[in-house]
Formats: sequence, C-alpha cells, structure tokens
Amino acid sequence: MNIDFERKRITAAIRELSSGSTERVRGPSVPRLRIELGQDVHRAYRLKRQEELGAERFTAEVALSLERELGGFTAHVRGRADGVIQGAADAGSGLLVEEVKSVALDEPALAALTAADVPGYALQARFYALCLALRHRGRTVRARLVLISILDESARTIELDFDAEHTASELDALLRMALAEAEAARARARRRMESAAALVFPYDAPRPPQQMLLDAFDQGLAAGRPVLAEAPTGTGKTAAALLAGLRHSLASDCTLYFTTAKSTQSEHVARTFTDLVRAAALPPGAIRAVTLRAKDRMCPPGTLQCHPAHCPYLRDYEQRATQSGIVAALASESCHLDADTVYERAARRVLCPFEVSRDLAAEADLVICDYNHVYDRAAALPPFIERTGEPLDASALASGAGAAPGSAPAPAAPAAAVVVIDEAHNLLDRARAYDSPCVRRADVALVRERVLTGAYLAPADDAPGRMALPRTPASEYLLAEIEDFCSELAAHIDTAYADAVRAGRGAVDDTTPVADGGEEDRLPDEIPARFLATWQALGERAEALLFGFSVRCRLHALVFPRDPLLDLL
Repeated sequence: MNIDFERKRITAAIRELSSGSTERVRGPSVPRLRIELGQDVHRAYRLKRQEELGAERFTAEVALSLERELGGFTAHVRGRADGVIQGAADAGSGLLVEEVKSVALDEPALAALTAADVPGYALQARFYALCLALRHRGRTVRARLVLISILDESARTIELDFDAEHTASELDALLRMALAEAEAARARARRRMESAAALVFPYDAPRPPQQMLLDAFDQGLAAGRPVLAEAPTGTGKTAAALLAGLRHSLASDCTLYFTTAKSTQSEHVARTFTDLVRAAALPPGAIRAVTLRAKDRMCPPGTLQCHPAHCPYLRDYEQRATQSGIVAALASESCHLDADTVYERAARRVLCPFEVSRDLAAEADLVICDYNHVYDRAAALPPFIERTGEPLDASALASGAGAAPGSAPAPAAPAAAVVVIDEAHNLLDRARAYDSPCVRRADVALVRERVLTGAYLAPADDAPGRMALPRTPASEYLLAEIEDFCSELAAHIDTAYADAVRAGRGAVDDTTPVADGGEEDRLPDEIPARFLATWQALGERAEALLFGFSVRCRLHALVFPRDPLLDLL
C-alpha cells in the first residue's frame, strides 16, 4: 500500500486490504513448495472452468479496480479476480466472481468450513464483486469462494452474501484505518528524526580511534555500503557503532539491530543505549530498545508446544494481548526492556513471553539480539523475511574484533534496517551451520525405527490426548513414504562414505572441486556432478515430506518439539 500525503492519493491492493493476521503457530516452513502447490491448484481450476464453460462465459485473471473518496484522499484500489463467469446458472444474466484459495485441510475439515472461518478470503471475494458491481451497474453480481485442498484435492464452494453498499462501507473503514496508521507512522518518523539530531556521544570526548570509527561508520552508512572495522578491545567500538547506527536508523525511520552472540555484550549494549538516551536528554518514550532471547529460553516450563490448542500462553494470544495493552504498558516502563522483565510481565498475564518480545521488537528503535534473529531462516524477524518466507540479504557493516553498523539499501532507496554485527568473525561459522546441513547415519536409523514402531501413528484403540496422527490411509501412506526415504537416505550415506574412502578422502568439504564435464573427464580429486545432483534430489524429496508431515500435524493440532523426524527432514 502506498499513501501519498502531498498528492492525497492512496494506492492499495485488494489482497493486502483483505488479508487478516496469521495464526501464531511456530513450526517448519517450506514456503517454496507451498507456493508451487498453490500455483498448481490455480492452474487446474482455470483449465477445469475453461473446459466446462468455454472462453465466452469464463474469464480467468480478471483485472479489477475502483476509486473511493474519503477525507480529501482519492483511493485507487486494484486487484485480480481468479475467475469471472458470465451468466452463471445461479446468477441469472449477471456475473459471478470466484476467488480460489488452496488450503492445507483434508476433506472432512474442508467440508466443515464456513465463510466465518476464512473472513479474509471472503472479504477479498466481496471486494472483487464490488469492483464488478460498480463497473457493471444494473447487473446482478455474486461472489463465491472456491477452496481446494492441497492434501487430497477435495474442494468446497461457499456462496457469499454480497451487498454492494455494505461492502463499500467495509472497504472505506479499512482505508480509513490504513490512513490513520500512516499518519501515526509519519508522526513517529518525525519523532525519530528529532531524536537522531539530539543524539550525542554519551561520555567524555571521543578518543582519536573512536572518532575515526565514527567518521568511517557515518560515511559508510551515508553511502549505503558495508564497513568492516577491526580494533583492539577497549577502543570503544560499541559506543561508536551504536551512536552512528542509531543516528542513521532514526533519521531513516527504520530500526537498528545490534547482533551479538554474547549475553555480556548484550548487557553492555543496553547500558550504552541508556547512557545515550540520558546524554541526549530525550523525553520518556522518545526511543526504545528491547533485548531478545532465544525462544526456548522464553517459554514457561512445560509449554514448548507452540500451538494454541496446547499452550495456554498462545491461546487467543492476539485478542488477549490487545485487550491487556501489555506491549504499550511495557514500552512505557523504561527506554530499555530486558528479556527477564518481558518474561515476568507476560507470564504473569498468561501471555506467550516470546510473542510479546517479538511484538515489542516490531515497535522498537533498537533491537539487541543474537545473529539468528537476522540470518537464520527459522528464527529471523519479520523485517528480514520476504513474503515468500526466504530471508532477505541483510547487508551489514561488520567488525572483526568488535562491533560496527551496517545498512542494506543504497541511498536511492530508504533503509529497511541497520545491522550491527558484533565480533563478525564468529558469523562465518554460524553461516556455515545455517546452510550446511549434517546428516548422521544414526539419526536416520532412529527416525526409521520410530516410524516402524508407530511412534507417530495412533493405534486403533488409542486413548484421546496422545500426540499422534490419526490412523487414516493418508497418514499411513505419508509415514510409509518417510520410512522409504530413510532407507534410501541411509543407502546413499553408506555409498558416499564408501566412495570417499576408496578415493582416499575420509570426508568431502567445501574446498573440493566439482567436475564440470562427464565422468570420464573428472580429475581424481574432483566430486562428480552426479553426487551433488543425487543429494539435491534427496533434499527436494525431504522438503516435500516435511511439508506433508507438518501440515497434517497442524491440521490435527499436533506438536512434536525437538523431534528427530522434523530435525532430519
């Protein structure tokens, strides 16, 4: 969405306006495969409708738009309906707009679904219907949801109540809300700019090495390029990095992320931030900081099952957190909130401390956290995740022995974030771990044994409450596929190790070259290309199995924390 206050124009996408908040269930994510399955569903839908109705009656991917006037602003709302049917049997000579959604539900769950269960989808379809009704005044327009399962290809159609006047009122309300949020964001940007101008070095005059660091950081940030700084302990890198980073992030209306692997350094950064605020004589609440902690250290005892059905701290979290006002209350307590304080306040209200800390981070000016919150796919904060679920390239100013700030974008575009990497030489090993999965033969054998002994499948006479998939043909087939995968994986591990031993290598590392040509052109110390192709294929199969297992667990409200099957896949 874009709001131009000078030209009094709002440009918004229907999908963005109608999308609601997502359920807070943490677990494995395979966004690429999910997107591909959704695309397959839409292609199949288009082909089926074209065969049934022909090109004269059915049109796919119909571009729609409308304009609304409110509060002196002109709103341009646009979207693309999945399908429009001319003269549908249940719409007379009118128009029927269909919105197609792929869902991770099986046939019984899909059959029980109503429009009230998917309000965002229903609203999106009705907004498309509104566009049609305004374009074709006098013609009857209806709206329909078409929900198709990616698990078993079952489908459900839901006819929606559509009243153009009421739907227009809903649209206007959402646009006014977006306008109010944009006004608040503009006010916060002004406050941040004022705070940036007020920041000064919090101690005695900077020592010469500190001033050199400050100058280098300021120049790098202004140019939108990384800076690497190396200096002895005690030089004052933290204060220089924090001051330069905050000045730039506040002036750019974005957040500074200070990443470090040490809790002692986190505490030092928090103290330095407090000194900065005090030296600038900023009013209470002008700028705020929060220290994040790993998820398993923020979960109350016995609750590491991140599903609202099992964790009372997650149940109705968004509604209860909003009603309690906990985020605003905590933010008003101090310019910096440590993880212990967040944990204690949230747990007292039976609210998930981890989610509260993430909500605070979304509003903070400084986030002090581990590298994982920026670079790890499984733990990265929302600013570092694209819509596809893949991490963004967080270009950062880094340091060798100490700390230094960084910003991702070039000056031509506003900064999305400023990142400080403390002791950046440690990030190399972390990065290797993120993208260098290790598969152990013993882990494969353990998972296969658990599948074969029925650890994940409920017996026919199982008592309610056991964490296991229901005994259905689909579940049995999925687990059989996982068992077969484990057997194949174990065989490839044995083969890879035997080949390496025969070639005189006990291991393969990232310095071993890969042959470009065929097997006959390969040098003795090169890895054949087929070796990597085999493991790539295994990885893709593991991704598909992980997706199937995780969506069925979510469907049946099952959580398997720290389970070897999930770790392996």
